[in-house]
Order: sequence, then structure tokens, then C-alpha cells
Amino acid sequence: MFSLRYYRHLISNIRILAHDDPYYDIEAHYAVYATDVVDGTTEIFSTGKYLSKVIASNDGFHFKERVVIADTASIPKNLSVPL
Repeated sequence: MFSLRYYRHLISNIRILAHDDPYYDIEAHYAVYATDVVDGTTEIFSTGKYLSKVIASNDGFHFKERVVIADTASIPKNLSVPL
């Protein structure tokens, strides 16, 4: 049984690694914080980076692929939310 948590995703350091029109290879770092609704404590849930392939079109940019690489080998809690 798990208590209800709110998750906050922070994304920073967005870099374009390569551009092959209309695709962009992008790297970004992330941190996910989990706040327990019952007692109000917040802890770091996961940190790492995203490697994404984005396609540019007439109606904006769209993700074609996203790979999540976590900094640690395991996540201490049951992973029930997407990173």
C-alpha cells in the first residue's frame, strides 16, 4: 500500500545534439520530486537525462522517441508514474 503522492518534474539544460532536417536529437536533464500528501514531506524520486528525437512540422514540434536514462541503477520506490 502506498500513500498518495504528487510528482514534480523539472527539466533543464536542453541541448540540441544533432539536426538532420526535419529531425532534432535533443538531450535534457531531469529531476523528479515526490511529495507525500499525508505528511507533506518531499524527496527526490529520480534524476537523470532524456535523449529525445523530435520532428519539426508545420504545426510545431512533436516527439518521435524519448529514452530515459536514470542516474541510479534502481529507483527505491515502486515506479507507478512515467518519468
